[in-house]
Amino acid sequence: MKTLKFIVLLLMLSMTACHQQESAFYRHVQTSLSDTMPVPVYSLVSDTLCYDALWPTDILTIDSFMLIAQHKDKNLIHVYRLNDTTRIGAFLQKGGGPEEVAMWNGFTQYWKEGGEIKLLIQSYPNYVAIMNLTQTLSQNKVVYEKRFPFQSDSANVIMARSNVVYKVDNRFLMSRAPERISGLKDYNACFQWFDYSSDKPGQVIYATDQPLHPVPFLYTPGGVCFHPAKRKICFSCRFLNMFSLLDVDTGNATQFVPENKVTDLDALVSEKKDATFLGDVAYTDKYLYLVNYGGISAREINKTNSKIEVYDWEGKHISTLSVPDPIYYITVDNADRTLYAVVHNGGMKKYQLPLQIQ
Repeated sequence: MKTLKFIVLLLMLSMTACHQQESAFYRHVQTSLSDTMPVPVYSLVSDTLCYDALWPTDILTIDSFMLIAQHKDKNLIHVYRLNDTTRIGAFLQKGGGPEEVAMWNGFTQYWKEGGEIKLLIQSYPNYVAIMNLTQTLSQNKVVYEKRFPFQSDSANVIMARSNVVYKVDNRFLMSRAPERISGLKDYNACFQWFDYSSDKPGQVIYATDQPLHPVPFLYTPGGVCFHPAKRKICFSCRFLNMFSLLDVDTGNATQFVPENKVTDLDALVSEKKDATFLGDVAYTDKYLYLVNYGGISAREINKTNSKIEVYDWEGKHISTLSVPDPIYYITVDNADRTLYAVVHNGGMKKYQLPLQIQ
């Protein structure tokens, strides 16, 4: 496959208002426009799941469990067994208590360590904590291994300007939320380091480098995930046919534009044309699964004609999965055998994945 690559290398120095400390802003984003090459297309067959969950707002499969986020319930996380859909616990209440959360944005980071399942819980804007899910299920109460309260002025500033927080080794990497920053003219997606132990913000690294546009909603997250072991973030933007892979160690990012179909932002906004864009993202150790919403107007919310584009962690297009249902949120077991999705009516379905991608 021939690939035409445009290298964008811009060095920018700026200031952030965090205790008058300077922070280097820099960009090292490479855009990959690939020639149109056919990939296998597989039609998935659905099977309805009987979870007693109403209107899930996020889902996650890990180990032998299905985790379902229920933001309208007093307990935000409901845990089920994958093999028989039996609920075995519900945890994480909304509130101001030590094990409660003020605002929670779903399953942003998770991993297994020492045979135990860990979840990173962000209670915006108060703290970040590591929940030990294995011990939580065993003790039937929330068990935090460690809490990181963001109480200093430096921490409060950066926390208030972020919407997703990742823990990478002994530091935090926080995504910038344009809607929370007044006077912002650069809506490119980026992340800022924060050293919790020294209470100092660090460098800002860019995940995208797009032409600026006066409508910031175009750049709000369509889907984002972080693989702690691969140390990469996958990031897509709302209403843009593009996704990025950001290497957290090098700070380098590559934008991928499937089939060279670059979104015409002016036509989308001013002429109200339909858009093809990548939305929710799920991942396994082998692949990334990006939901492709085709033919969606900027002013509509119906997600029809859904497809799932499968890529490896280097950005190679593996296959396209045709889904018979309009879907919202997805998760895939780590063996790449089964995909689970929340469908338009609030129910859930599962799909067996083809052997060719397992």
